[in-house]
Amino acid sequence: MTIVDGDEYLHLIDQIRISVPKEITEAQRMLQEGEQIIARAQEEAANIVALAREQQNRLVEGHDLLKRAAVEREEWLEQARQDAARITAEADAYALNVLKELEGQLASFQSTVRNGITFLEGQGAEEEEGQEAES
Repeated sequence: MTIVDGDEYLHLIDQIRISVPKEITEAQRMLQEGEQIIARAQEEAANIVALAREQQNRLVEGHDLLKRAAVEREEWLEQARQDAARITAEADAYALNVLKELEGQLASFQSTVRNGITFLEGQGAEEEEGQEAES
């Protein structure tokens, strides 16, 4: 067993008293620094989350915009198809009317041509009869 001198014992106690507050102060400082680092990290994490949410919202809005543009494009295409079908139907109806009118005019011309042929053939027959009668 080692016997410690009373003065040495008091000296050790004094050193402990002096060094313990420094170590406690240092530990408290380190703890505060750690808390500050954690607070900054939490703040940075919150900022990152906020930025990620903003980006997500922009992407969702962009996706919604694309969906709306696709719907609008389909509406325009459908309207164009309907307009094309209507214009085609109107053009076909116009062409049919023109062809019917042309058919009527051709029938009238054909009737006139037949009448002319009949008249001329009749006149030629009369002239032949007149020449035979003169002979």
